[in-house]
Amino acid sequence: LLLRGKQLSDSDLKQICEGLPMELRKIDLSSNSIGDRGVEQLVNALKDRKHLSINLSDNNVGDLGAQHLSKLILAGATVDLDLSMNEVSAAGVSNFQFADSALQALKLRGNEIGDEG
Repeated sequence: LLLRGKQLSDSDLKQICEGLPMELRKIDLSSNSIGDRGVEQLVNALKDRKHLSINLSDNNVGDLGAQHLSKLILAGATVDLDLSMNEVSAAGVSNFQFADSALQALKLRGNEIGDEG
């Protein structure tokens, strides 16, 4: 599902999440205005999927959003995740430290992670 650059907000994402098909495996939500609340809605909508590619680059996702996304991995999903150009800090990245092989890729370019991340 390609929704790149559509100026989507958290409230827009809520409506989109209500109609996501079960066979959905790839979603590109890059270059929107999605924050932590929208990510929480997305995670709730995707929680039963086992293989996902999620592009949330260039949004407003912070540490709480990263925490929500880590729940997909805890639930047993294999995830390829792009969080580049967001507001994730080292604290947010720490949510993925347990991921091992379930996290296929984690892209974090352009975040404020610092040396401790």
